[in-house]
Amino acid sequence: MKCFLSVLLVFMTVSLFSQVDLISKKGGKFLYKDQLFTCNEMGPIYEQSVEAFKLYTSGKKNKMVAKFFAYTGLLFVGGGLLGTNYGDLSDRYTGAALLAIGALLELVSIVPALIGSQKLKKARNVFNLELIEEHGYGIGASLSIGISRHGMGVVLLF
Repeated sequence: MKCFLSVLLVFMTVSLFSQVDLISKKGGKFLYKDQLFTCNEMGPIYEQSVEAFKLYTSGKKNKMVAKFFAYTGLLFVGGGLLGTNYGDLSDRYTGAALLAIGALLELVSIVPALIGSQKLKKARNVFNLELIEEHGYGIGASLSIGISRHGMGVVLLF
């Protein structure tokens, strides 16, 4: 039994040290091959996978659209605050309209930001899954009982 456990321990150790370098998120940065990257620096890494790169570029475009709407909304809100506080009656109506438009643009900017975030997350998952499949690793560990013509045994896949 000690021999079996020793062999099992050796195989698990070898498997752990020979794992594929996957992209993981650590705070606001990404860890790949023991190096930290920002989201903008991930483009050359995602180029290894066509589908992941498409998702990455699409997600970045959505984030850029969200920033445009958010900054434009801030400009409208700022103009609206100036108009409502320092103008005459007609300027106050214009300021109120600018405030409403700015608030609407801020709410609209949330949608592409969420869509972009989901696409970036999916790009990371697709990239990692392709690396796992390319190197022949299973997605998760499994323990099963197998029967052969020589008897019965326990199979651990990792």
